[in-house]
Amino acid sequence: MVFRKGGRPVEIVNRFSYLGIVFTTCGSFNETQNIIAGQALKAIYKMEKYLQKFTDMSVSHKVELFDKLILPILNYGGEIWGFHQGKSIERIHMRFCKRILGVKRTTQNDFIYGELGRIPLQTMRYYNIIKYWIKILHANENRFIKKVYLMLLQNIADIPNKKNWCSLLRDLLSNLGFYDAWIFQGVGNVDIFLSNVKLRLMDN
Repeated sequence: MVFRKGGRPVEIVNRFSYLGIVFTTCGSFNETQNIIAGQALKAIYKMEKYLQKFTDMSVSHKVELFDKLILPILNYGGEIWGFHQGKSIERIHMRFCKRILGVKRTTQNDFIYGELGRIPLQTMRYYNIIKYWIKILHANENRFIKKVYLMLLQNIADIPNKKNWCSLLRDLLSNLGFYDAWIFQGVGNVDIFLSNVKLRLMDN
C-alpha cells in the first residue's frame, strides 16, 4: 500500500527484495531460488578451494561440511517458498554430490541419492515448513505472523479453491497422513509428531 500526503510518490515496482527473499507481482519465487543457488555456488567454490589442502578427506566429511556451510544457504527462507520444487536449488545439491563422487553430470540422480544416503532438499524443506507451522500455532495472537496466518485460513475458508500457503500446507499434511492435525490445528506432543513427520517424509 502507498500512504501519501503530498511530496514525491513512492515508486511502484514489479519486484522487491526483503531479507534476502525476492517478491514478485506474479507470486513466483523462481528468482529467489536462482539468487540463493548463485550464492550457494559461490560458497561451494570457496569451500572447495580450501578442501584442496586436504586431499585425504573422506566423502562423508565433505558431505558434513556441505550440510553445515552450504545447506543453510540453499534452504534460506524455505519455510515460505519451500512448496516450490526449486530445480535450481536441487541442481546445486546434485552438482556437489556428483563432484565429490567423481561421476559424470549425466549420472542418474537416484543413484547419487542412494550412494550417499541423501534425499531431495525439498523433502527437508517440507519438514521445516511443518515445524514452522507448529511455531505459528503456538505464537501469541498479537504476533504479526499469527494474524497473517489467520487471515490466510479465513481466505481458504471463504474461497475453498484458493491456493495460498495454508492450502499448500493442508494438502502436504493430508498427503502425509496427518490431516487430523490440520483439522484440530494442533499436534499434541510436538517432539513425537515431528519425529513421525520426519519418518513419513523419509519413507515417501
